[in-house]
Amino acid sequence: MQTPEAQSLRDDDQVIAQATPEQLARLLTVCIRQDRFCEGALESAFESGLLTRILERADAILSEIDQKSEGQGQKMKATMAVALHPKFPVPDRSKQPVRATKDRDGVIDIGWCDGVISDGRAFRAEMSAQNQVSMLTIFFSAIGLEELDEEAIRAFVQNEGLVSFRNQGQKYYAADIYVDDLGNRLWSVNIVVGDEDETYIEDSVPIFKYSDIGEPNTMFNPVAIKAAHGAS
Repeated sequence: MQTPEAQSLRDDDQVIAQATPEQLARLLTVCIRQDRFCEGALESAFESGLLTRILERADAILSEIDQKSEGQGQKMKATMAVALHPKFPVPDRSKQPVRATKDRDGVIDIGWCDGVISDGRAFRAEMSAQNQVSMLTIFFSAIGLEELDEEAIRAFVQNEGLVSFRNQGQKYYAADIYVDDLGNRLWSVNIVVGDEDETYIEDSVPIFKYSDIGEPNTMFNPVAIKAAHGAS
């Protein structure tokens, strides 16, 4: 935990007692990722009481939520509970080489994000760019969602907080069924983030830079990035 914010949340009980839901989510993500790179890190976080403090603060936040927002509070609690054990197949992109520099078609990969949405469904988001156009592609299991049409899928990713479109202006997106490297049937949702003249979305999940030193570029079933480069 290198940032001052993360260190304060880890070490200062008063700071974590005032943490926002977003700070708790980032802190929990860091704990999980560290355990991927250093076995036992999550156990150490538990033994130190950090995980307990995270859950206590989350419980306090839920108790502060107004009765009208009770459903949203339960959604947050459920999302934290399933973070370590997704209920659906995890999108597998381990055999896809990362384009650290522009390829023949001018495409370059920018970053990624993994997570779990409210029903326990793991998602994978990948951002790339080509000819001054930035694209965000979101993958998640199609189980139980295969009959949805493109507009329903757009509403689904927005309602789950994976991306938010501007209320006004153009929206550029496409959705299709995709089979991943393990044979899982996924929805692949391609969204134009923006071009050199305009941005078409309001917000999205955070995007993490691809590692250039061989660290896993995923929270789930990590595979060293050098293995992916070797396939290119």
